Amino acid sequence: LLTQTDAPPIVFGERRVASAERTLCFYAHYDGQPVEPALWAQDPFQATLYDGPLESGGRPIAMPPAGQPLDDNWRLYARSSADDKAPIIALLTALDALEASGLALTSNIKIFLDGEEESSSPHVAGYLDTYS
Repeated sequence: LLTQTDAPPIVFGERRVASAERTLCFYAHYDGQPVEPALWAQDPFQATLYDGPLESGGRPIAMPPAGQPLDDNWRLYARSSADDKAPIIALLTALDALEASGLALTSNIKIFLDGEEESSSPHVAGYLDTYS
């Protein structure tokens, strides 16, 4: 966790590989647009699973137990779940699977998660100056 006064923290992680000749850096953001809860069918900050798209009459359903097959019609709704929290989870899951595979990495990997993308990331340059 990288911090600066008056700025949301940057979540930073890296995996260094001794023989790497390059570094891959993945950027994503964990903030979201402001929300008006009254315009939501459920609490926007509580992930809710639906049996189909809301616009097609989807209804809330219980979260399935781990390991249950997923239905292609299901939809998960929550504020900022697609922009950009789902990509963060996908990236971390892919890196975990890569690590579990036992394949030797050939590149350094860095992850940089910004908390102000929705307001043009005004502090990113300062973070890069301080921590690079």
